[in-house]
Amino acid sequence: VQSQYVYGDMKLFTAKAEDINFTFKADYGTLILPFNAELQEGMEAYTCDGKEENELTLTLTPAESFVANTPYIVKKTGATTDYTFNGIAYSTATSYTDGLLTGTLVDMTAPAGSLVLQNQPSGLGFYQVDTNDITVKANRVYVTEEMAGVNVRALILPGNETGINSVVAEDSLITLYLSFLLI
Repeated sequence: VQSQYVYGDMKLFTAKAEDINFTFKADYGTLILPFNAELQEGMEAYTCDGKEENELTLTLTPAESFVANTPYIVKKTGATTDYTFNGIAYSTATSYTDGLLTGTLVDMTAPAGSLVLQNQPSGLGFYQVDTNDITVKANRVYVTEEMAGVNVRALILPGNETGINSVVAEDSLITLYLSFLLI
């Protein structure tokens, strides 16, 4: 069921009941939901609020639940790989940016220079998009061009790399140290 809310001639937003299926294909993934939802058992979610001065380290903040239209990096912490989220979707746009992440609610072409989560021979990580032929699927996320502008070819996620990386907890922030491949 879909409802449109209008005021005069302006469409304010569209609301509809939605089920969104998410499958972990590796230890990490990306997710944006058009509605609020609880974190499910076996997963963690993080917003990406910034980067360290060396430009090769993303700073992730743990989330206690999913907030509508907020992009997240998600981590598999259990054996479950398939999840279904449901809710009433309220959206006024097809993509949303928060910190260094942009999430899309529809299939879209990744902007050249952005970083998209992929499983390459170097490991699972965010790899720079060179051309406009990479599709970011609906309800997925990419790293904005701001991060890509540091001549980084890839940011490899911990536990999925060929080098040595770690996750260091500091108060409520988690700093995710990523290996990198220079252009």
